[in-house]
Amino acid sequence: MSELPFVPYEGPEPYIFVSYAHANKDKVYPIIKQLHEMGYRLWYDEGIKPGKEWGDEVQRHLENATLMLLFLSPVAVERKNVRSETQFAWSKDIPILCVDLVETKELKYGLALWLSLTQRVLFYSYTDEEQFYEKLQKGLPKKTMRPEPTPEPLPASKPEPKVKLEKSAPKPVPVISDSFSSRLRYNLTNMLDPSPKPKPIPILPPNTESCCYCGNCGAKNPANNNYCFRCGQYL
Repeated sequence: MSELPFVPYEGPEPYIFVSYAHANKDKVYPIIKQLHEMGYRLWYDEGIKPGKEWGDEVQRHLENATLMLLFLSPVAVERKNVRSETQFAWSKDIPILCVDLVETKELKYGLALWLSLTQRVLFYSYTDEEQFYEKLQKGLPKKTMRPEPTPEPLPASKPEPKVKLEKSAPKPVPVISDSFSSRLRYNLTNMLDPSPKPKPIPILPPNTESCCYCGNCGAKNPANNNYCFRCGQYL
């Protein structure tokens, strides 16, 4: 893996300083790329800008780091820069977490002393990458992780316009004629009291020469009447 895995972190937030031998970058870069994608802030020496003094930049970033992540191998043991960074972190009480890329039994040039109390994760012994990263994360400070982005609030919904209901004019009450009222009263009376009643004796108005009987109530009415004077039924 020759290209850079990501842009090294620059900023005031807690971050991890990565120490490694460039000869091991094919193994180191995939690991730190995965850690970067998991949300960790990391700095490694590819973040030194042109024109800057290499030693000053490494020292400044190591002094401000929360943790030094050291990738160990026999090749890394022989690199002076790796040993200098390890000694500096040890002298400044900066926590160190080692990842053994391959089995590294011989620690010389003072590394055995500086790493005597350091936790070591044996990368080469894991066949399952998920288990390796789970073990590695236990030694990484959570404060070196980037916060999750806050989801944008949903746009406020506009209130629906209120529909004004127009008041309708009151409907006119129908006028009930006297004859209709009489018929209605008669019919309701019969419905409420269905017991048979004797038919009333029709009483003709005075001066009545001819008459006719109402088919509804049996009353006798003048022949010239259009409706019964007792029940209001049309004749």
